[in-house]
Amino acid sequence: MDTARLNDWMQIVGIFSLVASLVFVGVQLRQEHEISMAQAYQGRAAISAEWAVEYSSNDIALSAHRKAAEGNMDAVTPAEYDAAFWAQVALYNIFDNTHYQYVNGYVSDELWSMVRGNLKHNMTHPLSREVFDTFRDRSRPSFREVLLEIGAEIDAN
Repeated sequence: MDTARLNDWMQIVGIFSLVASLVFVGVQLRQEHEISMAQAYQGRAAISAEWAVEYSSNDIALSAHRKAAEGNMDAVTPAEYDAAFWAQVALYNIFDNTHYQYVNGYVSDELWSMVRGNLKHNMTHPLSREVFDTFRDRSRPSFREVLLEIGAEIDAN
């Protein structure tokens, strides 16, 4: 075999090696993306569970929540209001963080749709709506748009 023919074969082998390397890098990047998505999901789940446990064990906040849900906001004491308000601020931050992750590709459309439904349900509660309306103007612009959109949907019903 002459050197020209050997050189051609070596170039072909080199091209296939390069393509195989690129495929391997692509597979590795996809795995790393899936791992980061799973870690982000796990982090959100842990924070949500922690919030639920804290809120459900806060009798003062729960009292305010019940009174407001029954349409009796006037019966909510200042201590109850403060406890429920700050618990809702924490929940607001969870929703905001999830939206931020959605915008940046770490949350699927399916999950964001579910979270948006939960956000809308939460905003139907008078005390929660007050918190979300209070912090809306301090939000990232893209999250503010979501809050305004959901608020308009609720008000239209």
